[in-house]
Amino acid sequence: MATVKDIAEKVGVSATTVSIVLNGKSEQRGITKATQEKIYQAMRELGYQPNLSARRLRAGENASAVVAFFWPSDFRLSILASFLNAYSKRIRETGFHCELVVQTYENDHLDKYDQTLLRNNYNAVMIGACSQKDREHLETLPLQIPVVLINRESSVFSTVCVDNSAIGRLAAEQFSKAGIKEIAVFSSRKTFIASNQRTRAFLSACKEMEISIRPEHIYQDNSTADGGYRMAKKFCAQGHPAEAVFCDYDAIAFGALKCFREEGIRIPQDLKILTIDITGSELTSHASPALSVIEMPNEASASSAIDLIREKLKEGSLKASHIELQPKLILRESFVLE
Repeated sequence: MATVKDIAEKVGVSATTVSIVLNGKSEQRGITKATQEKIYQAMRELGYQPNLSARRLRAGENASAVVAFFWPSDFRLSILASFLNAYSKRIRETGFHCELVVQTYENDHLDKYDQTLLRNNYNAVMIGACSQKDREHLETLPLQIPVVLINRESSVFSTVCVDNSAIGRLAAEQFSKAGIKEIAVFSSRKTFIASNQRTRAFLSACKEMEISIRPEHIYQDNSTADGGYRMAKKFCAQGHPAEAVFCDYDAIAFGALKCFREEGIRIPQDLKILTIDITGSELTSHASPALSVIEMPNEASASSAIDLIREKLKEGSLKASHIELQPKLILRESFVLE
């Protein structure tokens, strides 16, 4: 196993210099960017992993771990509550002694927190919904703490992912079972890794099942109730051109329902609606009519992430582990099979 001394010899610097860089104090000690990059490169080439067990012993066996949870500060903040509730529940259930620190960030700009991560201000980090740019950047950093990415794939870090392809196929199967041949899609105009995978899988499965989705029947707007209302207005203005609507975000479905009530379109008699329950709230069951959903396993994702963090800290390991979770179909009034 590579050591600090091995890295120093490879780069041609002192072990002290390597330690300074590893502890995130390069700027304070005047170590150049070029030297930092050489040290990072040597770490990657030598497969260096820090001794997390030794660090834990120095901090004291009973010391509380500081675990950071990074989440993007955009419309997806509406999902944050479901994760925080699940984290709190799992932490209580397992007796995990930790301090959970929530840090919001701007998508594509996670690099602003490089020094915080490199200085080991946290014992472990969970990162939700990062962009491809953020993930690729993180994978270049010689992070010395366990990192768990939520609903993102990585060969470098541990991951907890929902089977996004299964979500798309599960949705298409329900339309096929109902004998529906013409569908409209209400989706977010902002493209994200997971939502892209779900939508592509849905469109592919519909094509395979000979369900028609015309390009002009794919509506895009904000992932909000207002966005859903506007998409439904356009849909109605085209003369109600499909038998069913698939929404890729539950907030969109709420706005669409309001518009359809105003337009006199009966759900599910005139139009069936199926949506992905992204926020993990109980609101979809209290809609009028109650919304049929493919439920994202937010609680299971959060619990699995906490369990991975506990496991990595206990073992003193940075080895990547991967967990894949399955979605759940809940049929309610908005999608009644005939």
